[in-house]
Parts: sequence; C-alpha cells; structure tokens
Amino acid sequence: MQDCLGLPQSTVSQHLAILRGRGIIRGERKGLEVVYRVVSREAAQVVHLLLPEGDNLTLQDEETHQARE
Repeated sequence: MQDCLGLPQSTVSQHLAILRGRGIIRGERKGLEVVYRVVSREAAQVVHLLLPEGDNLTLQDEETHQARE
C-alpha cells in the first residue's frame, strides 16, 4: 500500500489506525498480510463513485461481514 501511495510506512499506518478507529475500515489478517475492507456504507459509496471499476465492496460483502460479528 505504501508503494502505491508513495508514502512512508509510518504515515500509512497512522492513517489506517485513524480509519479503523472511526469504523470506516476493518483489517483481517491473512498470514503476514492484513487485508483492509471499507465497512462504512457512506465511505463505500464514496469509494464506488471515485473508483467504480476497482471497487469490489458490495452491500452483500458488508452484510456478510457484519453477520460474522
């Protein structure tokens, strides 16, 4: 993620912590990696508007994730 954004790892980590703390994203550990998912409906709509071809978050994904909690 830091390579894609061109930012230092510490900056990316700080931003991710803020987004997690505000309930906008959640991270799921998969081995050594963490996969982040947008869980805020409002934020997901913004992402979809900005990146409609790259957004794989669907309401079904969000509802499935919430059901697991």
